[in-house]
Amino acid sequence: GVFQCFTPATYQYYRMELDRLYASSDRLYNWFPRSVFASITFNLGPWMISWPQTDNHNLTFGWCAITALGNFDPEEGGHLILWDLGLVIRFPPSST
Repeated sequence: GVFQCFTPATYQYYRMELDRLYASSDRLYNWFPRSVFASITFNLGPWMISWPQTDNHNLTFGWCAITALGNFDPEEGGHLILWDLGLVIRFPPSST
């Protein structure tokens, strides 16, 4: 999709590394064979809180997809906070 369209070299790098990872062990199972992302997380519930954290070992040129699901008041919550950059971003329902 969008990832492959805008950064085909990065997308291909993700695909190559993920394929190599799955080939390295029979104990690994690819739950999302059409995706180049290795995992997915769902935060469900009426009140979700994440502890401040940074992903300082992630790929600096990499991508991730974050989607806000559910019905909530974006003035009261659902903000995306980028701690290292000091940014608080309003993230309304259905945003990606």
